Amino acid sequence: MFNSFRVLGDSAKNETLYGYYLVETEQMRRLREITFQCGACFRTTQDNTIFCQSCLQTTNLSTRQLSNTVLLPLTQSQSRKQAGPELLSKAIKRYTEQQLNLSKGEQRSQLESLIFYPQHRSPEDYHGKRWLVENGVNIKYCRYDADNDIFEITPPLPGIPEFNSALKERLQHFPYEYRVIND
Repeated sequence: MFNSFRVLGDSAKNETLYGYYLVETEQMRRLREITFQCGACFRTTQDNTIFCQSCLQTTNLSTRQLSNTVLLPLTQSQSRKQAGPELLSKAIKRYTEQQLNLSKGEQRSQLESLIFYPQHRSPEDYHGKRWLVENGVNIKYCRYDADNDIFEITPPLPGIPEFNSALKERLQHFPYEYRVIND
């Protein structure tokens, strides 16, 4: 993937620097054209999904980090520009979907943790979190305050209004009182 590399070796008494120059083949050029790299985690992939799928699953990305999750071909220069407003809004939309929507496996896992590890839950806490999980909302961001009888939800993207509005829309029919923190 790289044109050359250097090795610091003991080939002479004065430890000279030597290296190899790689002759670029047509196969290497084709491979570079179909390989994309994330600007946030620097992983490479040959699936051009526009955004890095592993980064979209991590929590608490800033807007700048989110714009760096755009996959760029290796043939493009290393300097990255900020994603434009249209691309950034697509990234926010995908990130919101990834963070708010639970897969069936995650839903099952969170339901099992509610049932098998009650951790001194009140009935309101159990039923409220069960409603959230059954409606696809991740309960990692939710805490029940028994003293005030309110659910506190801390979104992973507190500063992005699109995320907060999508979360509030999802919680529109939530049968318990709740508060979104960092709103």
